[in-house]
Amino acid sequence: MNAKCGNNTEPDSCHCPRSTYLIKAVCAFALILQVAGPLRAVRGDVLLVTREGAGIWARSVRRDGDSVAYIDRESGAEKRIPQAGLDGIVYPVQRGKQYAAEDVEKKIETIRRLMGRHQALTRPLNEMLQQWEALTRPLPELDTAVKAVSEAFDAGARDARAYRKACIDLDMLAYKDVNGSCVGKIRAEKERIRRDYVEVNIARLQQMAGRGATTPESFVAMKRIAGPLEDSAQETDRAGISAIMSAARQDAMASGFRQVDALSAQGISLNFYLRCSSLLLLLKDEVAGGAAEKAEAEKRLVALRAHAASRLADYFFSGEGFPLAKEDREAAERAARFSARVTFKSRPLEERAMLIPLASPGNISLGAHFRIPFRAVFNSIPATNCVYGLTILIPGARIAHEHTRRLPCFSLSGARADFELEEDFSSLPADFEPGADRQGRCWVYAVLSRLVSEPDAPQEEWLDVSRGCQLPLSGGRGY
Repeated sequence: MNAKCGNNTEPDSCHCPRSTYLIKAVCAFALILQVAGPLRAVRGDVLLVTREGAGIWARSVRRDGDSVAYIDRESGAEKRIPQAGLDGIVYPVQRGKQYAAEDVEKKIETIRRLMGRHQALTRPLNEMLQQWEALTRPLPELDTAVKAVSEAFDAGARDARAYRKACIDLDMLAYKDVNGSCVGKIRAEKERIRRDYVEVNIARLQQMAGRGATTPESFVAMKRIAGPLEDSAQETDRAGISAIMSAARQDAMASGFRQVDALSAQGISLNFYLRCSSLLLLLKDEVAGGAAEKAEAEKRLVALRAHAASRLADYFFSGEGFPLAKEDREAAERAARFSARVTFKSRPLEERAMLIPLASPGNISLGAHFRIPFRAVFNSIPATNCVYGLTILIPGARIAHEHTRRLPCFSLSGARADFELEEDFSSLPADFEPGADRQGRCWVYAVLSRLVSEPDAPQEEWLDVSRGCQLPLSGGRGY
């Protein structure tokens, strides 16, 4: 189960189009902060030692005539002290900076001199001393670690995931390189890995494009390689990638339309409709590169739906192309008495299913366990190995809540699949309170979604594939 909180979630409209967006995953390092007492060293702080033996921690220091101006660590205020009142200033080591050997020795001598004079400052001075003495010691383990990262990349798939991991690992080693002894080596190795990643994956794209006519499915696979590759490639390589993808896109569009024409020659059936619809939706959403290509795919999609509606008398085709059998229409009409279909403009939507609650849950309470049977009617064939879930959204008085429950694997019966939501709201924060709409009513929303995040992603990411089902919610917890 994936749970997250965000801004207050409320449907913008029951029939508004959705915006789409690309979420780009971004990697960052966490700063490790030490809890410091008055005489505890914190990396980056300067220690002022007075002639009386007092230690003053400063965020920054500058000389100003006969005085030293500094930002006090504790108060954050700028203060001054006469230079004559200081016995010494101990500066911290800056990570990654390279120091001349004689400069390091001078810093060490200063700290040792101050330690001999001011016993009360032994602990903070010793911590600063250790920072500087670390620069005099070789770090052979870094060389070994850099080599290990390189070997792991070279022995692996050398794809986008492996490249990201290698970059993160090398950046972490650069952070650990206190004396800067491996800065050049790490930088050079990172650039070598980048060049290798770009070269290997351009060759992969060329190989995939050279296997004959590119199909829509193989183009999507190429697109997954080309997207992150362009982010890491230099301008000349990007131009080459763009040329490969442009030619492959034209092939894929033509190949997709030929497949639709070939299927049409086999005669009309529900299976024919779903297969053709899947192809045309793939062309429109994933392959088409411009307005003209999208318009052509959309035009064929509209014609396909009209043709299917005129020939498949047992089905009613909605505006979004959902083939509703008689019992599906009846279920949708019953559901309309207690549930509305809503659209969230702030959430991306890939509308591939109509979600229909098959029974009223009554007035749902946050503290009560309940079950609701659902039916999803699809306008295309779900992708192989696609993972589906039911996303639950609850507008909050202060902040909205959202979580997704994975559904067991299911297969289509005709164009539909039945499953059940079992919910107890156990993932809600203890202090969560639902938010009311303008009429003072509270709601919970159920949305069919599919998993789109990578297997190694730190957090699951889901994409809505249906509009939301609005269900009544009591204004508080049921206990």
